[in-house]
Amino acid sequence: MRSSTLIFLALAYSVVKASAQDDTQRFYDDPWFYAMTASMTADLVTTEIGLSRGLNEGNVVVQRRAVRYPLRIGLTLLTYHYARKAERTGHPRWANFLRTTSLTANLYATGWNVAVIVSR
Repeated sequence: MRSSTLIFLALAYSVVKASAQDDTQRFYDDPWFYAMTASMTADLVTTEIGLSRGLNEGNVVVQRRAVRYPLRIGLTLLTYHYARKAERTGHPRWANFLRTTSLTANLYATGWNVAVIVSR
């Protein structure tokens, strides 16, 4: 395993661990965690299908897989973490906004990927 992969996994674990501290509901009991993870996974899978069929990634930053996966997973975990933190500090509307925005962005990207794949 590469050292960058190990560092990323350690960071991801610490973010999820920190979001579950001092809370009665763990991340694996939270349906938002699964919804956000599923939408991110759908985006990554449809991106990979498109790339395997000869399409190009439009975002210059995430053209390489070594950047795409850690960035997408990290952003999803950070969004989840800050949504949980906002909810614990008494800002449920802000938490719902973060979660809904993350879901919407990932589902839009998935729909875009599917539309491009089908049209080619």
